[in-house]
Amino acid sequence: MNILKISKDVASKLGIESIILEEIIKSRLSPEQLNEEITDRSKLEKIDELFEADSNFLKFEKENIKEGKTKENFDKLKENLGKLQILVLIKNLEKTKDCDSVLNALLGVLNNKFDTVNNMLSSNLQQNGGGVNYYNKYIKYKVKFLNLKLNKL
Repeated sequence: MNILKISKDVASKLGIESIILEEIIKSRLSPEQLNEEITDRSKLEKIDELFEADSNFLKFEKENIKEGKTKENFDKLKENLGKLQILVLIKNLEKTKDCDSVLNALLGVLNNKFDTVNNMLSSNLQQNGGGVNYYNKYIKYKVKFLNLKLNKL
């Protein structure tokens, strides 16, 4: 798996245009770096964790974000999240072959972001009387996500 394949997968998982991420990559990496294969099993597992987090993010959007300004902001958030992931991988490819620490840091940042958003949502659901039902669904999926994440470690 090379960085271009990863960028296409990230874009697909987040539901954004892959050209956005490809432009970033092509402007920062040489042709050799573009085609450099990542074969280390541990690195690929970390990248798969990023893909899973992206898929969960898109699933959350489909279930909770419908239209209007919130949808526009969420689309921008997904685009920026994709850019962040690719820029971290590019920065690491330019420095060294070992990207475990960078991927772990990125996963930590993403988890922190999810926790922050989750706390805001649970607060809004409780304040708006948003129904215990939605909050229970949220908790159920959050527990599943954390269990999957912990089982992979």
